[in-house]
Amino acid sequence: MVCAGKYELLKVNQVVGETAATFRQEEEVALRPEHPGVETLLSVKGRARVKRVEVLAGRVLVEGGVELQLTYVACVPEKPVYAAHLEVPFSHSLSVAGALPGMDAHVTVLVRASELRLKASCGREFTAVVALDLQVKVTEHKEIEVLVEAPSGVEVKETKRLRVDDVMATTSAEVLALGECMVPEEKPAVAEVLDLLTETEITRAETATDEVYLSGNLHAHVVYRAANAAGSVYHLECVVPFGQTVAVAGVKEKMTVQVEARTLVAEAAPKDAPSRALAARALISCRILVVEPRQLDVVTAVTGAAVVEKAKLRVEAVVGENSAPVALSEVAVVPPVDPPAKRILLTEPLGVTIVAAEVIDDIVVTRGRAGIRVIYAAATPDEEVYAADAQPEFTVRVSIRGAKPGYGVHILPTIDYAVARVKEGGIVVDAAVTVLAKVTETVSQEVITCIKLPEVSPAPPVTLIRHPVAPGDTFYNLAERYGTTVEAIMAANPGVDPDNLRVGQIINIPVAPGDPA
Repeated sequence: MVCAGKYELLKVNQVVGETAATFRQEEEVALRPEHPGVETLLSVKGRARVKRVEVLAGRVLVEGGVELQLTYVACVPEKPVYAAHLEVPFSHSLSVAGALPGMDAHVTVLVRASELRLKASCGREFTAVVALDLQVKVTEHKEIEVLVEAPSGVEVKETKRLRVDDVMATTSAEVLALGECMVPEEKPAVAEVLDLLTETEITRAETATDEVYLSGNLHAHVVYRAANAAGSVYHLECVVPFGQTVAVAGVKEKMTVQVEARTLVAEAAPKDAPSRALAARALISCRILVVEPRQLDVVTAVTGAAVVEKAKLRVEAVVGENSAPVALSEVAVVPPVDPPAKRILLTEPLGVTIVAAEVIDDIVVTRGRAGIRVIYAAATPDEEVYAADAQPEFTVRVSIRGAKPGYGVHILPTIDYAVARVKEGGIVVDAAVTVLAKVTETVSQEVITCIKLPEVSPAPPVTLIRHPVAPGDTFYNLAERYGTTVEAIMAANPGVDPDNLRVGQIINIPVAPGDPA
């Protein structure tokens, strides 16, 4: 039986289940032998990274690590301040009813608290304790036809307006980040890399016809042994930009792209020994989701003689979206070398990194930093060309009516313009950033997927008998004689006046097979 009415096809990420957990992880950790012992711990900051997510039957396994960045007063006569980092691995399994292998899991990990307990004075060993908030949402790509217009004879009792993201394409890609990091003049050259931690950020994701362009930065935190007599241990931070075009069939310009990036493997090594240049590379796994916002009114309840089939739709419905600008004025750019700047050659926006986005009542508070690169000529006889980067931080509030704590939020930032200029031998940048925020809520809604109308029995075949009119014949007595109706006889004889029949006139009499003729 064919479904009656008008239907629209939705291609959505159906929310199978979601859950959250708060747990505590305790591990024994230690500084490397090259680091001096700790006299006084000054600060500890924790940052969580998800390394592996696996969806199993009825549960999701999440593995990752918490990077603890610490500063401390060293237990040596000079008592210098050192910086180091430690990693606390974690693994946690969460129950999610309905989860199956092959489904997608979206994971958020926040460090609620972090603590390092020094085991002995001037020691290098700690007991690390971290408290983590873990949120998991399992989704499955689903195509479903929903009723938007009821068929004739069926009355619409209730409709619901849905604002959802239609999934246009999903794919995965591996991106190579490859670059060089330079050791600043105030630090010694590198003899050997001891440790490396990386963090990946996506700064730009745009669609064109059948392709998606991604760009971002690999933040590398390098601990190295210096090429000096003492063999001191130093920490170096560097940024390696990357970009790649990924073929994605079916996408068009100006669609919305959501990217989840995770570093698979990373390495760094001095180009020579010793060297002030480090070659850094990483392989980054990117999961790409291309969506297009859609709004439609779906029929959720009807009355009338019909068989109604329904399905439960559990999706991320769009609560609202809005944008807000933020101006960055006279941001100082620190040149990498001593010669002052003479003139600006190029100002290049590198992208925006979102550090945090928090939903409160009717507002999304977003913190981030804008990456800007300045190419300039130095005030030297040969006007050597140098490059310097700035990472100005910003906070912006985006108003979205209906937003509430706990709702999902997607942020799409752009640098509208960036202009650098020379000011008193230094470099300052004026820039403008626009932050687009979209707030979503997981909603469950029963929708009608098919209406089947009662089958109507077909009318029996009719035979026309040619009848010569006899004296006294009328349509009424002819209908009684042949077992039909006056209306049927009139329909079979268009143009014949029933009140003016002539004897001998031939008229048509419709009769069913088997009726007396």
